[in-house]
Amino acid sequence: MNKEIQNGIDLLTKHFGEGWQDRIDLERLNMNCDCCVVGQLFDDYGIAVREELRLSRDGEISHGFWTRNNSNEAWKELDREWHEYFETRKRKLAP
Repeated sequence: MNKEIQNGIDLLTKHFGEGWQDRIDLERLNMNCDCCVVGQLFDDYGIAVREELRLSRDGEISHGFWTRNNSNEAWKELDREWHEYFETRKRKLAP
């Protein structure tokens, strides 16, 4: 897992506590729309990053919520990395 994704996980855990991951609908998860991690937790991405999480655009990038370049490939990679995190977590928690 890359450092940015880990930063995002740590920030969300600090904000919500353990278990926030269970609120994410993986079938809807898409990091390039309101179905992203932040969008699903707060309902409004823009308000959440500015008012709740207090992140600048650089902060969004450094926490794995936004891409360094706004290309389709960059968004697909970010989406893949978040899905991979959730799938790995799910496997670790399985009985």
